[in-house]
Amino acid sequence: MDYDVFYEPENGIEPHDQPPLSQTVLKRARLATSLCFAVNGCAFASWVSRIPLIKHELAMSDSQLGFALFALAGGALVGFPLAGVTCAKFGSKLVSIVLGVFFCFALAAIPFANRLPTLMVALACFGIFHGGMDVAMNANGVEVEGHYGRSIMSSLHGMYSLGGLVGAAAGMLATRLNVSTTAHLLAAAGCFLMVICFAWTVMLADKPSGHIDHPIFAVPSKPLLAIGAIVTCAFLCEGAMGDWSGVYFAKRCGLRLNSR
Repeated sequence: MDYDVFYEPENGIEPHDQPPLSQTVLKRARLATSLCFAVNGCAFASWVSRIPLIKHELAMSDSQLGFALFALAGGALVGFPLAGVTCAKFGSKLVSIVLGVFFCFALAAIPFANRLPTLMVALACFGIFHGGMDVAMNANGVEVEGHYGRSIMSSLHGMYSLGGLVGAAAGMLATRLNVSTTAHLLAAAGCFLMVICFAWTVMLADKPSGHIDHPIFAVPSKPLLAIGAIVTCAFLCEGAMGDWSGVYFAKRCGLRLNSR
């Protein structure tokens, strides 16, 4: 891509060679991408807040719950490269929205899993769409950032964290009010679906790069391996706290779990 040689990018952000967009269009595009980040975080937190009750309802042991959580992580690992390939072919907007819609349906399907195998399948699909949407919405965020000419990714990631806080708080409230897992996750999925549909109307459309012939996997350099090891440890800690803290407190504090 040929950039204007007279432009000095701010904060290392490279500009686009496309005509500049109006501030109104840019603000709407940023809002749409921010909402995708918020939905992704809120939906995942909604599932996490229900882990203790789902474990109780299916009478799962800790090891069985571990297998179910492993299915989710495995699904996410599948979704990452698939989203990269489809974004290159169809563009990040279309992939973000399509995966976002399927992500909502996958969240709604979780409470209907009545055995460990079906729960593992539901969580594997949930993980695929969660991880794939994560990649696609970040790609769209890069597009929006390029038109801004300055860094906005931190604010987008902040929206993911904010969505996680809202989802966790809503899950805690639903548990406090003895709202069933089915009612909670169905209502949440419906709300998220409406947000995704709104985001579709104002999200920035990008042109597919067409780089689908590039290898999906490449051997990373030594510095990248070191960074990857650090990030892996961080995600292990984050995942352990998110997935197991509710189970721990339910046992430790003797919380009464009412399934309806």
